[in-house]
Amino acid sequence: MPDEEKPKSEAKADDKDKKRKLLGIEPVETHHELSLMTRTLKYTARAGVIPLKDEFDETEAEVFFTAYTLEDVGDISARPLVFCFNGGPGSASIWLHLGAIGPYRVRMADEGWMPPPPYQIEPNEHTWLDVADLVFVDPVGTGYSRAAKEDLVRPRERELDGHLSRHDDGRRVGEMRASRAPLDEVPVGGNVGRGRDIEERRPLPGNGRS
Repeated sequence: MPDEEKPKSEAKADDKDKKRKLLGIEPVETHHELSLMTRTLKYTARAGVIPLKDEFDETEAEVFFTAYTLEDVGDISARPLVFCFNGGPGSASIWLHLGAIGPYRVRMADEGWMPPPPYQIEPNEHTWLDVADLVFVDPVGTGYSRAAKEDLVRPRERELDGHLSRHDDGRRVGEMRASRAPLDEVPVGGNVGRGRDIEERRPLPGNGRS
């Protein structure tokens, strides 16, 4: 029976059973140099997806990430690693990435408002990259992160911790985590909702808040 002839409840159930085509891409690595007013930062950028798998080794979702690591660092174990999630909940990390702490940011009008198109990016004088390596994460259902089925979006949105280093396809992020001391790995939330969500699942050192 075609969907238009089916009751809405049946058509909706069929949609949940349909599988999306996931990206399935290996992380891509590039090298850059950021020239700021008082300093120049050489860094490595990585972007890719990490699969979240069930007990049968079937990929249920993919988590998209963008990571920046500063080059020519002496003792990598002493350098903080910051995982950045935006708030909402239900928002991609693009607002923190291109609006606040990434190496580049969207150029705004002098008054702080979004300018008319064409939009441009510019070096971010306030980037955190000089003091910490950054990993921007899109929760499942936002940005480029996708669940294979619609009914897996909400459960998988909350199952990020552990998967960042558990699966082979996420080995580059896992290697970054493994090289840091526990207190040097800090989650950052983009607003009150995401910060509270992160803290409830993983309290910050010293009762700190994101």
